[in-house]
Amino acid sequence: MSFPRWVDASPTVNLREVATGLFVGAQASPATRPFDVVYSLSPSPLAADYRGHGDVHFRYFADGHSFPAGVLDEILWFYRNLKPGQSMLVHCAAGLSRSASAAYAVLRAELGMEPKNALARVKAHLSFPMVATLASAESWVRHHDA
Repeated sequence: MSFPRWVDASPTVNLREVATGLFVGAQASPATRPFDVVYSLSPSPLAADYRGHGDVHFRYFADGHSFPAGVLDEILWFYRNLKPGQSMLVHCAAGLSRSASAAYAVLRAELGMEPKNALARVKAHLSFPMVATLASAESWVRHHDA
């Protein structure tokens, strides 16, 4: 299977699978299907219906900023602990920067992907992910591997 595998490219959903069981999306993406783990980086946790999902976690931070301590560690832990056939959604408001940068970090740390290949899987728009957010994900990967 080639990635990304787009599920819904509408602006409020932007849902795509970037690795087996790892989905990136926008604010409305949790309403598209059930996920075993939902990690929301969205500013409005009530924007989507989270009923019918497994573990749901909320950690908001403003886009264009660095990831708060521990967020990428948590996201990687949840991804590593998915059972075969389970799925995880990382979403933010638009599915373009925070969630894409988080998935980028997972692809780099867990799957050992090169930066260019990881970015090609998560990028949905030419001007995103935002430079500072993506740079903080890359910095985390470098320190995580050390």
